[in-house]
Amino acid sequence: MEIKLKKIYVSEQLSDETTAFVADLYINNVKIGMAENGGRGGSTNYSSITEEGRKLIREAEEWCKSLPPLVSKDIIIDNKPFTMSMSLELFIDNLISEHIRQMDIRRFQRKMEKDMTDGIVFGVPEQEYRKFKFKVSIELILKRETGIKVLQSLIHERVLPLLKDGEMILNTNIPPEIVQRLGIPEGKIIRSALDSEEKKRAKNLGRENSQAGGRKKSNQ
Repeated sequence: MEIKLKKIYVSEQLSDETTAFVADLYINNVKIGMAENGGRGGSTNYSSITEEGRKLIREAEEWCKSLPPLVSKDIIIDNKPFTMSMSLELFIDNLISEHIRQMDIRRFQRKMEKDMTDGIVFGVPEQEYRKFKFKVSIELILKRETGIKVLQSLIHERVLPLLKDGEMILNTNIPPEIVQRLGIPEGKIIRSALDSEEKKRAKNLGRENSQAGGRKKSNQ
């Protein structure tokens, strides 16, 4: 069974004891009605005005009961993690929590991408970072060979020694070929920049193989 929320609106101002939100509720790709929470500690409500929607809600409620319980490791009762039986209400609340988490990640990424234009950002992906700021932009530094050498020296002497467990350089605005020249150890820089180069090479290799296959067929 597929349960989704669309057109989600979250109000931080109205959120007090619970998250205040309103969203369209879809079950098995059918819009059956709305889901909402007033943000004052009450339950998350959902409903439908159609018989089909009410039928799908009943099916979704039964399906959610068959899912594993939610285990909260942050809450300990009698030396055991607190558990809650899964329900449609709890399932919807989890969708909202994930939606908010993704919103926070996007805000984090936008801020970090702005900061990396004139510095080296390093920390834990999607969680936190620090910045080694330059007086000029990374783009300008990389335009000259001397700039690349200076960047390499700064990274090895001033940034890498500061990295703690789980931390890495998070810049994605340094071309992969220059990343390799900088000699940053494996696992000390986020993979996205290197992955883009690997994908490019794989794409070019696939194109070359396709062209070679085409030439072979034409010669037969």
